Amino acid sequence: MGRTSIYMIIGFSIIFLVLGKNMADVSVQSMDNAITYYESTQRYNIASAGANFACAKIWENHLWRTGFTNVPFNNGIFTVTVTDTTLQRVKITSVGTYQGTNQTISLLMQPSYFSKFAYFSDNEPSTISWVTGDTVWGPFHSNTKLYYSGNPVFNGKVTTKNGKSGTGSPKFYGGYESGVDMTLPSNLDATKDSAMAHGRYLATTDTVWATFNADATITVKIGAAAATTTAISTYAPNGSIIFEGAILRLKGTVSGQVSIGTLTNGSGVGGRVFIDDDIVYKDDPRIMESTDLLGIIATKEIFIADNAANNTGDINIQAAMFSQTKGFGAEHYSTRPKAGSIKLLGGISQSVRQAVGTTGWPGTGFYKSYHYDDRLMSLSPPAYPITGSYEIVSWFE
Repeated sequence: MGRTSIYMIIGFSIIFLVLGKNMADVSVQSMDNAITYYESTQRYNIASAGANFACAKIWENHLWRTGFTNVPFNNGIFTVTVTDTTLQRVKITSVGTYQGTNQTISLLMQPSYFSKFAYFSDNEPSTISWVTGDTVWGPFHSNTKLYYSGNPVFNGKVTTKNGKSGTGSPKFYGGYESGVDMTLPSNLDATKDSAMAHGRYLATTDTVWATFNADATITVKIGAAAATTTAISTYAPNGSIIFEGAILRLKGTVSGQVSIGTLTNGSGVGGRVFIDDDIVYKDDPRIMESTDLLGIIATKEIFIADNAANNTGDINIQAAMFSQTKGFGAEHYSTRPKAGSIKLLGGISQSVRQAVGTTGWPGTGFYKSYHYDDRLMSLSPPAYPITGSYEIVSWFE
């Protein structure tokens, strides 16, 4: 029995020694893991700080490309490089260093385009209200007030500079914020330059009729000249088409990505667009994958023409529309017949809101049913006007 007891004591001792060593190893490994996690977190925080400092610099000055070199931060350093890429994007690469080891964060920023708004207005006249029956999907901004009467519905985020005013109970399903200020560009030179360099630019005071065709062509008639039909890729390789001094009349089915517009010339002539009939995408992005995208750009008004095609029911418009000094509205809104709704898929950015109809019975013009094209949060028609600021579109760690 004595020998057996000794063997048992020796066995248990060995077991306890092994268990003790294992517990010590676990404790050491836990400490190593904690140190590794701490150092990794420090490197990430340092790299993230560098990236955020660079973003702030670009938001303050969109031309800033200086970067940072070996900036001390949180017991480490960060170095940031800033480079231009394609599509007017800026790449920021931030390297955070802690205890001799690096962490890299890369992100892309791009200009913030006015096409991202379902509705933007620099000046909302107090005489025009959003009323019961009006519905807006997507981001909405007014650089003055939001005027309402009744129960209009806003399904996207609504921002204004000076609050809201009216009677009724508007529905803000995407939230509401006041005190937000942003301005329209003072000119459309960048859009014109793009058309002149790689698209289609023509100075003319004639009326221009442009019809988009589902086979990715465009039929253009200028004044009394005969109409011509050309592939858009040939007519305007970069998809940017500008007529300076013209009245532009549009309709058709768009296949591809294109911006088309008219600017006033040096004498203030032209710059007004009339939509003569439906203008829609060949592939509707609401029901299928679509790469079709249209921008309509004007110095002055973009009007729904007062004609037979537009006065017998709804009008369908699929586009992002931009008016620099005027706005989007219905021609002869107060005297034209009562029609249906403006079924818009896209967005409107304008200087001064225009009327599209009158309420009451029988009323005139149109109701509004504005649906946002979600693709416009990350995509923009060619050479579309920008807000002057940048936004983050991707972040890689």
